[in-house]
Amino acid sequence: MDKNVHKFLPEFKYLFDSWTLANRITALRNLGKRSLLDLLNNLKENHLQKLSDYFKQNVIVDKLDYHIVHNIETNLDGIVEELNKYDNFLDVTVYRKDSHVYISIWK
Repeated sequence: MDKNVHKFLPEFKYLFDSWTLANRITALRNLGKRSLLDLLNNLKENHLQKLSDYFKQNVIVDKLDYHIVHNIETNLDGIVEELNKYDNFLDVTVYRKDSHVYISIWK
Protein backbone atom coordinates (compact mmCIF):
# COMPACT_ATOMS: atom_id res chain seq x y z
CA MET A 1 0.00 0.00 0.00
CA ASP A 2 1.24 3.44 -0.90
CA LYS A 3 2.37 5.27 2.27
CA ASN A 4 1.38 8.64 0.80
CA VAL A 5 -2.25 7.53 0.72
CA HIS A 6 -2.05 7.00 4.49
CA LYS A 7 -1.08 10.65 4.97
CA PHE A 8 -4.21 12.16 3.45
CA LEU A 9 -6.59 9.52 4.83
CA PRO A 10 -5.54 9.58 8.52
CA GLU A 11 -9.02 8.62 9.75
CA PHE A 12 -8.40 5.13 8.33
CA LYS A 13 -5.02 4.63 10.02
CA TYR A 14 -6.33 1.75 12.12
CA LEU A 15 -7.50 -0.07 8.97
CA PHE A 16 -4.18 0.47 7.21
CA ASP A 17 -2.33 -0.80 10.30
CA SER A 18 -4.45 -3.93 10.64
CA TRP A 19 -4.15 -4.62 6.92
CA THR A 20 -0.35 -4.26 7.11
CA LEU A 21 -0.19 -6.55 10.14
CA ALA A 22 -2.32 -9.17 8.37
CA ASN A 23 0.03 -9.12 5.38
CA ARG A 24 2.99 -9.87 7.65
CA ILE A 25 1.31 -12.58 9.74
CA THR A 26 -0.38 -15.30 7.72
CA ALA A 27 -2.68 -16.35 10.58
CA LEU A 28 -4.34 -12.91 10.43
CA ARG A 29 -5.32 -13.14 6.77
CA ASN A 30 -9.04 -12.77 7.59
CA LEU A 31 -8.32 -9.58 9.52
CA GLY A 32 -6.69 -8.14 6.41
CA LYS A 33 -9.65 -9.01 4.23
CA ARG A 34 -12.06 -7.52 6.77
CA SER A 35 -9.95 -4.35 7.03
CA LEU A 36 -9.93 -3.91 3.27
CA LEU A 37 -13.70 -4.38 3.04
CA ASP A 38 -14.23 -1.95 5.92
CA LEU A 39 -12.07 0.62 4.17
CA LEU A 40 -13.97 0.28 0.91
CA ASN A 41 -17.35 0.42 2.65
CA ASN A 42 -16.41 3.56 4.62
CA LEU A 43 -15.01 5.63 1.77
CA LYS A 44 -17.09 8.75 1.11
CA GLU A 45 -17.10 11.15 -1.85
CA ASN A 46 -14.46 13.41 -0.30
CA HIS A 47 -12.14 10.42 0.19
CA LEU A 48 -12.65 9.30 -3.40
CA GLN A 49 -11.90 12.82 -4.62
CA LYS A 50 -8.62 12.84 -2.65
CA LEU A 51 -7.69 9.48 -4.17
CA SER A 52 -8.62 10.69 -7.66
CA ASP A 53 -6.45 13.78 -7.23
CA TYR A 54 -3.53 11.70 -5.98
CA PHE A 55 -3.66 9.03 -8.69
CA LYS A 56 -4.70 11.52 -11.40
CA GLN A 57 -7.46 9.12 -12.44
CA ASN A 58 -11.10 8.84 -11.59
CA VAL A 59 -11.57 6.50 -8.60
CA ILE A 60 -14.93 4.74 -8.20
CA VAL A 61 -15.99 2.26 -5.53
CA ASP A 62 -19.17 0.29 -6.22
CA LYS A 63 -20.88 -1.14 -3.18
CA LEU A 64 -21.58 -4.86 -3.00
CA ASP A 65 -25.17 -6.04 -2.98
CA TYR A 66 -25.43 -8.20 0.13
CA HIS A 67 -29.14 -8.75 -0.45
CA ILE A 68 -28.94 -11.75 -2.73
CA VAL A 69 -31.98 -13.50 -1.23
CA HIS A 70 -35.47 -12.01 -1.19
CA ASN A 71 -38.57 -13.47 0.41
CA ILE A 72 -41.89 -12.43 -1.07
CA GLU A 73 -45.36 -13.00 0.33
CA THR A 74 -48.23 -12.25 -2.04
CA ASN A 75 -51.60 -13.52 -3.16
CA LEU A 76 -52.28 -15.34 -6.41
CA ASP A 77 -53.48 -12.17 -8.15
CA GLY A 78 -50.25 -10.26 -7.46
CA ILE A 79 -47.69 -12.95 -8.21
CA VAL A 80 -46.84 -11.78 -11.75
CA GLU A 81 -46.23 -8.18 -10.69
CA GLU A 82 -44.01 -9.27 -7.80
CA LEU A 83 -41.89 -11.64 -9.90
CA ASN A 84 -41.39 -9.00 -12.60
CA LYS A 85 -39.53 -6.85 -10.04
CA TYR A 86 -36.83 -9.50 -9.72
CA ASP A 87 -35.95 -10.37 -13.31
CA ASN A 88 -32.20 -10.73 -12.62
CA PHE A 89 -32.67 -13.47 -10.01
CA LEU A 90 -32.10 -16.96 -11.36
CA ASP A 91 -33.30 -19.37 -8.67
CA VAL A 92 -36.84 -19.51 -7.32
CA THR A 93 -38.69 -21.63 -4.80
CA VAL A 94 -42.45 -21.31 -4.30
CA TYR A 95 -44.83 -22.44 -1.56
CA ARG A 96 -48.59 -21.96 -1.74
CA LYS A 97 -51.13 -22.08 1.09
CA ASP A 98 -54.68 -21.36 -0.03
CA SER A 99 -54.56 -18.07 -1.93
CA HIS A 100 -51.24 -16.93 -0.41
CA VAL A 101 -48.00 -17.57 -2.23
CA TYR A 102 -44.59 -17.51 -0.51
CA ILE A 103 -41.62 -17.08 -2.82
CA SER A 104 -37.89 -17.14 -2.09
CA ILE A 105 -35.58 -15.95 -4.87
CA TRP A 106 -31.80 -15.69 -4.97
CA LYS A 107 -28.98 -14.96 -7.36
